[in-house]
Amino acid sequence: MSEKTSLNEVLHSASVTGTSSAIDIPYDTEFITVSVVGNDGVWVEDTSGNKLLAVPAFQSGDGSKKSFVALPIAGMSIKVSLDSGTANVYVTRFHAN
Repeated sequence: MSEKTSLNEVLHSASVTGTSSAIDIPYDTEFITVSVVGNDGVWVEDTSGNKLLAVPAFQSGDGSKKSFVALPIAGMSIKVSLDSGTANVYVTRFHAN
């Protein structure tokens, strides 16, 4: 019996003001994580700008705002948008070997 090995790949790692560039999620992705450091007003959007999901904040304070979500998304492109300000945005995909 073979086992799946979870591999990961960083798809986006950059400081974002407003909305990120399009982030392409490959078809063979099991799920992605969206992590944001420095902002708690975060959205996942489609490439047309339609808001798909608010990214929940798990820590909120003047200097330590953080947001995180894991999503079963594959075979599409997304953008990450901020209600205001600038933040570091990380999108990582997880896939099987």
